[in-house]
Amino acid sequence: MATLSYFAIPCFLMLTGAFADKRIENVSAFYKNSLIKLGVPTLIFSILYSVWYILLAVKGGNISAGLQNVAKYWKTGWLGHPLWYMYMLVGLYAIIPIVQKAIVEIKMNILTISIVFCLWAAISSYTSSSTVTYSLDRVVMLLSYVIMGYAIKNTFSYKNIKIAFILIILGILLLNLNGLFVYYCLQNNLNWRAWGNNFSPFVMLGSILIFAGFCKIEYKHEVKLAKYTFIIYLFHEGVLEVVRYAAGKVLPLERSMHLVIAVIVLEVLVVFCVSLILSVLYSKTQKLIARKV
Repeated sequence: MATLSYFAIPCFLMLTGAFADKRIENVSAFYKNSLIKLGVPTLIFSILYSVWYILLAVKGGNISAGLQNVAKYWKTGWLGHPLWYMYMLVGLYAIIPIVQKAIVEIKMNILTISIVFCLWAAISSYTSSSTVTYSLDRVVMLLSYVIMGYAIKNTFSYKNIKIAFILIILGILLLNLNGLFVYYCLQNNLNWRAWGNNFSPFVMLGSILIFAGFCKIEYKHEVKLAKYTFIIYLFHEGVLEVVRYAAGKVLPLERSMHLVIAVIVLEVLVVFCVSLILSVLYSKTQKLIARKV
């Protein structure tokens, strides 16, 4: 099941491409809006996570190491587990206007361009050694999924729901096949990271097939929580760490399987509910400040 999680990041990136189907006419306005929507929350949560890690270092009696780690996290973009994605998005949005203009100038079929980018990304994943989330090579690799999302939305025209489900099933099978390769590598002391990443052949093809299937399934009901999902994502890791810290203080070290399952279920519910409440408060505060400014 763990290998199915490799679909998450490609899915988010393809969604970014699918919703970015309008040509950017005013580049300065695009950068301004991106700064407000992405830059400001990323900065705010980077500061919050920095304070949290420093407080943990102070409690552990090693403030020097804590400050060094925070400085390292800022440098590489790994400050707080969910924030690596935000730093990467900032890098993506910085080059999207340039890429969009280049695609128009090249006048090549968008699906062909997306396939070329995906092949290049798959090869680069084996050669790139960068650990910085917003480095150019890493951003361009992830850009392949953004372009593919745009291509799928604007070139796939089938309407048969059976085709959609076939694509989804094939994609899930490929992701599970990738999991078997990872398992085989682990069992035989081989390099499993060649398969355990977002750019292994089966992960790429499986993710694309699943997205292509879901992209053509119409869902007309409005999801009211959708507007809070972005901030929930930013809050959830910090909330999870606090919940686990509190649970470690009150729960026994030796736990039965029933207790472990109960704790996991309770963690999910508490983290979601608390993150949702904080997200609503954050959104209301943001709107209040925006009105006054």
